[in-house]
Amino acid sequence: MAVTCEVRARVSGRKSSPLDAQAERLVDECVDKGYQLERIVKEIGSEGCDRWPIFLTLLTDLLVQVRIVEHDDGATRLGCRSIAVA
Repeated sequence: MAVTCEVRARVSGRKSSPLDAQAERLVDECVDKGYQLERIVKEIGSEGCDRWPIFLTLLTDLLVQVRIVEHDDGATRLGCRSIAVA
């Protein structure tokens, strides 16, 4: 059975082109590793993990086995060492 993967692209500005390019890079990485892409998540927003409602909600999805972000601090500002980075 294939490993399910979710990619999360996030930028703090309002321009969508860096967001789309980041999402494409993450999807390529997912495919290169042989993962089954479950979903692509794109967010535009400010810093601070209490302001990432979409991402925080997705973390409760136990069917997704791997989540790929471009930078480890793209998943959390505090405690990023507690999350395994592949």
